[in-house]
Amino acid sequence: MRLRFRIGTARVIALLMLLAVSVVLAACGGGGSSTTSESSSSAEDGKVETTASTESGGGPVAAAEEVLAPYTGQPSPFPASEPLKKPLDPSTTIDYVACPTPICIENYKFIHSAGEVLGIHTKLVKAGASAQEIANAMDSVVADRPDGVVVAAIEVSLWHNQLEELRSDGAKVVTMGVSDAEEYEIEGEVTSNPDVEVAGKQLAAKAVTVGGPNTNVAFYWTPEIGFLTIMQKAFEAGLAEICPECTARYVKIPVTDIGSTAPTRIVSDLEANPETDVAVTGVSEIALGLPSAEKVAGIDVPRFGYGPGPPSQEYITNGEELAGISVAPEETTWSAMDISARLLDGQPLSPAEQNHSTPVAPIEWISKENLTAGQSFLAYPDYEARFKKLWLVK
Repeated sequence: MRLRFRIGTARVIALLMLLAVSVVLAACGGGGSSTTSESSSSAEDGKVETTASTESGGGPVAAAEEVLAPYTGQPSPFPASEPLKKPLDPSTTIDYVACPTPICIENYKFIHSAGEVLGIHTKLVKAGASAQEIANAMDSVVADRPDGVVVAAIEVSLWHNQLEELRSDGAKVVTMGVSDAEEYEIEGEVTSNPDVEVAGKQLAAKAVTVGGPNTNVAFYWTPEIGFLTIMQKAFEAGLAEICPECTARYVKIPVTDIGSTAPTRIVSDLEANPETDVAVTGVSEIALGLPSAEKVAGIDVPRFGYGPGPPSQEYITNGEELAGISVAPEETTWSAMDISARLLDGQPLSPAEQNHSTPVAPIEWISKENLTAGQSFLAYPDYEARFKKLWLVK
């Protein structure tokens, strides 16, 4: 028997999450400049403040370090602390709709494991890159008539008709890494605009601490991942605030190039712009395979990004990548399932989940110093035990 309720509300990103998730670098204002390039080939209710300005004294690097401090050496707060009112009905089904990047699809294994812990059913639905492929995928979800749906890094504008059908059928919809979720009144969001804005400013601050007060930054991003536009604006504003003399350019990497020709595109850009001091990837997944290509070309530019998965963490451990903002797919996907469970259980979301007072998916800066070779980084290594307690699982 299926449960029916009235509608309530991204290993990079995404994460990507989850994707996970690519950020756009925008440049500073004032004396700075920017260019855009097309590549040819549990303190839940306490908001973390990261405001800093060169006007406070100390210069851009000191201001950047102040911004980085809340997520350096410690993670953001765990997203929830209030247990469910009751366990979910075992007949409950949640469909996970994955964007076309490899990590988006791979992250289903964490959705599935969370579903097993909750004692419910989950299903993977792969969406392609085109509007028609996305429509077909979402039509299949509507036909499934699930109790809940988690959609990773696919803009709601591309499936808003199916959203209305799902709502009419009583399904609870949660998104990860989607920039227009608020516009369509999605009640449950992970890696939403406020979270992405925090990440964008963090990346801008890191660029200044790595490259200095006059750094020249190359930012590589994927426009097909909608939330990266939000991150671009946050990066732009953050860089302008922290480092008025910094410069940046933005280089687009098509989503279809990730995991294939992206390294060639990035190397070609760096060869054409030897003045580059720092390279930033909106999502670290963009740089998969890049260290080998850089070695062949004789390029050595410090690089970091958002949401480094196991391959990127190995690069960091080996000294082939400088750092990254960890947003572990395990913690991200389980956070999305926690939101789904609360909506299905008919209870309010936690302050972080509802108001995004802190990032819903825990984040923390990682580097060679806090990584262990062969082990994926987790902001909360005991996340499973924490969620089990919240989900009334013994």
